[in-house]
Amino acid sequence: MYGSEKLPSSAILHDHATLTENDCVILFSRFNDDKLAAEHAEKFKATGAQVVGISATKKETDPLLEQSVHFHINTGLTSGLVPNDDGKRIGYPSLLTSLYIYHALYLTTREILEEHGYEF
Repeated sequence: MYGSEKLPSSAILHDHATLTENDCVILFSRFNDDKLAAEHAEKFKATGAQVVGISATKKETDPLLEQSVHFHINTGLTSGLVPNDDGKRIGYPSLLTSLYIYHALYLTTREILEEHGYEF
């Protein structure tokens, strides 16, 4: 929100009642079966806003978040990266993955807006 590369007109959402059909909500969650995230997505959609959900898709679960958003981005990050001595995996880089996805969205949005004459 406060960095040099923020999406234009972006803001932290404090009250979903202020959303309109001109808004787009980006909703991050760890997994696609997150019931609370899915409930928030439904509230946001009811205002007319577009909702983008970002989470890891677990195959054996009910994809609640994926079904509740207009567009879903799968992080592919369902477990840790490094195995430890007892076989469990640790090192879940959710912040790095989220940052990568944010910048991919930012760069794509910026390119589209620049093609339509919007100045940054």
